[in-house]
Amino acid sequence: MRQNIKKLLYSSGFYHTVAKQLRLNKIGVLCYHGLTAKDSEAVNHIPNAFLHTPIKEFELQMKFISEAFNVLTLTKLWEHFTRRRELPSNSVLITFDDGYKTIYRLAKPVLEKYNIQPVIFITTENIGKYDLIWPDAVFLYYQDRTIPSKQFPDGYTANPKISSSPSQMDEEAIYDIIRWLKKVKNQKRLEFLNRIMSKPDFISRIPQECLVLNEDEIFQLSSLGFNIGSHTNSHSILSRMSAEEQENEIALSKKILEEITSKPVCSFAYPEGGAHDFNDVTIQLLKKHNYTSAFTTIEGYDGKDENLYKLKRIFVMGNLPIWEFCHRMVFSWPATYIR
Repeated sequence: MRQNIKKLLYSSGFYHTVAKQLRLNKIGVLCYHGLTAKDSEAVNHIPNAFLHTPIKEFELQMKFISEAFNVLTLTKLWEHFTRRRELPSNSVLITFDDGYKTIYRLAKPVLEKYNIQPVIFITTENIGKYDLIWPDAVFLYYQDRTIPSKQFPDGYTANPKISSSPSQMDEEAIYDIIRWLKKVKNQKRLEFLNRIMSKPDFISRIPQECLVLNEDEIFQLSSLGFNIGSHTNSHSILSRMSAEEQENEIALSKKILEEITSKPVCSFAYPEGGAHDFNDVTIQLLKKHNYTSAFTTIEGYDGKDENLYKLKRIFVMGNLPIWEFCHRMVFSWPATYIR
């Protein structure tokens, strides 16, 4: 019943009318990941399917915010924040995490159409190497029924409540392994990743939605004015690392992206992005390496007095129909996060 009402409100133009009457003095930074040319139900087989927005819905979302909100670039946002100036009412910034290839194939034409310049936070480790981020590789490996004699990573002990065999694993069990790999040394994780990627024909079966941007695509997006930011080198949780390991993640990813784009890389997004996934050492290192802003996944809006290294965002689920997205933009998210 509620969904039908929201559909009617959307088709009547009600959400557009209300949005233009809003006077929100904080910015909503929307956090996307990947996109898909399919309906959301058709991508349930891929890792974290809820992160991949159907392109039809994405275009409707971008059309709505371009008509009803003030869409800023990161440069404009940074200028307002560093000068402690009030933001334009109803400001929005679009961001993408991880650097999926669908940003180039599917999102780019839509973003150009509506003159939206997003921030794209890229994990650099597998650019031009394996062409997908390692958590997706682990998920696909255990889900691939054509691979015989699967193994657990060295040192991993299966939780008997969710898994007893590496050949018979549901999503919960797979994500338990991914969480474990995020805690171990990079060398151990890379050894397991290399073992996975060496399986015959594994790479050829990777879904299109899981592929990541290559160097040429990153360069072209940067040339269009899209802001390219770092999401570390290996997508590891920084707070679990030594200062030396954190610095390598922060400095190496910046170096790689600056070599690709020939532009300074000054924006950053913390992997996972929760309050416990980075620490004071992380922020000190970001400043040392000339990052000027860093984004979390802590949900909320950002005002002009915000800590630029703890910027909040609003997570956009991939399966949001347009009427639900509009309702949240106009009612639910402001009511929940702006006090």
